[in-house]
Amino acid sequence: PRPAGRPVSHATPPAPPARSLLVTMSQFSSLASMYLWLSLLYALLAMVVLFQLLRILLTTRHNLLSFQFAFLALCFVWSLLRGFWFAFIDSYSPLMCDLLKWVPLNLSFATFTLLGVFFAYLHYKATWKRRHRTRVLVASVLLNVLYGVAVFYVPV
Repeated sequence: PRPAGRPVSHATPPAPPARSLLVTMSQFSSLASMYLWLSLLYALLAMVVLFQLLRILLTTRHNLLSFQFAFLALCFVWSLLRGFWFAFIDSYSPLMCDLLKWVPLNLSFATFTLLGVFFAYLHYKATWKRRHRTRVLVASVLLNVLYGVAVFYVPV
């Protein structure tokens, strides 16, 4: 028998929270463990890119001046530098730490510039070699140099 004056509740109990595969920031024990995870993920990315580079070099005899090889080479160097930065962030001098922090930013910009050069190549494919290649490549190198100067010499 139920006590008098209390209504009977027919509501279903709340469902337990769904388990997520994502790790929240509160589950990291410290900042060091987060840096460890990030360095491991960047090392994994570097290994995947290295596998692709070796596949191109050893099996397909691909042109080393191709857009694919340049993109993968930039990605490999970028992931290595990011992995080193997160793995040894506390053991570098301030200058080395700044270099490992900002050089990958320039590599990212170079990768996206390479993407723009590739789209220009696709757009001007018929006249690429005799008319547009030199102009587009000089413009992309100039943009990358200006961006590098802006990143390293403009005070934050």
